[in-house]
Amino acid sequence: MGSDYQNYLAGDIGGTKTLLAIFSMQNKKLVEERSEKFVNEDFESLEAIIEQFLVKDEKIASACFGIAGPVLEGKASMTNLPWVIESEKIKKRFNLKKIALINDLVANAYGIRALEKKDFVVLNRGKVCLEGNQGLVSAGTGLGLCPIYYYNKELVPVSSEGGHADFAPRTDDELDLFRYLQNKYGRVSYERVLSGHGLVNIYNFLRDNKYEEITEREVERMQVEIPSKVIVDLGLLKESKLCERTIEWFCSIYGAHAGNFALMTTALGGIFIGGGIAPKLVDIFKKGGFMEAFFDKGRLTKLLYSIPVQIILEENTALKGAAYYSHNKL
Repeated sequence: MGSDYQNYLAGDIGGTKTLLAIFSMQNKKLVEERSEKFVNEDFESLEAIIEQFLVKDEKIASACFGIAGPVLEGKASMTNLPWVIESEKIKKRFNLKKIALINDLVANAYGIRALEKKDFVVLNRGKVCLEGNQGLVSAGTGLGLCPIYYYNKELVPVSSEGGHADFAPRTDDELDLFRYLQNKYGRVSYERVLSGHGLVNIYNFLRDNKYEEITEREVERMQVEIPSKVIVDLGLLKESKLCERTIEWFCSIYGAHAGNFALMTTALGGIFIGGGIAPKLVDIFKKGGFMEAFFDKGRLTKLLYSIPVQIILEENTALKGAAYYSHNKL
């Protein structure tokens, strides 16, 4: 480990869990020294988690936290937690010289720079434009989108709440899905479809409209396990036609929306697929439904063929991005 002031505190603050780590700079490379995961509901605040994590008298050069939610003027309110996180309060309490709160997707985008070739699965090689914009689309607990603009010879991630944009159905079946969800929620955002809960919404629609028969095994597991996990497990094992169709449809809608985002950002430098769902469904993504929907943009199809598309496999990308930001931007 380097000297005291070469250490950086990084955090990935999600809706249910917080991951903290100490990084040091060694041979011009950020190296994780130690990390720990915490269940948020066990703590009254982020400060309480940091207090438990830090070693007594540990010196930190700077700190950066990726927050699952919008960050405004150094303050973030968690969507699913009664936490208000304020950078100045954390800075004073832990005697930090520099601190930053950034959106978790922005942290993920910075983290891409710390990854290696083995951390990606290529869906479309395309033609890399080194001075082109990029985009990150990330379905997990929720849906996040992050434009990464090429500006002044640098790639700059920009915070976005694009996951809450209106869902745009493309087929008669998707129109039926839209109406089904509209009856349930009123307004239908893409997050209602492209997320862990979105998988369940698609599954319920297909089940309720008799697209496929439900098995007794599904019913049993759904009662005692996380439904989205059951859908993925049984779909990948081909033990349920209903679950198979759910994940294939999910991937198709995901591809269409990723293609939309590529157009919105002119992401000639590439689209990255993040979040916890895609790595579990790599084989389904490779089957073609995702990329077929991605490319299907009428007169702009040729442009979409030129855009590289990759799935991010590294689960700690946001944490690495927070460490990168702490060292390079503060």
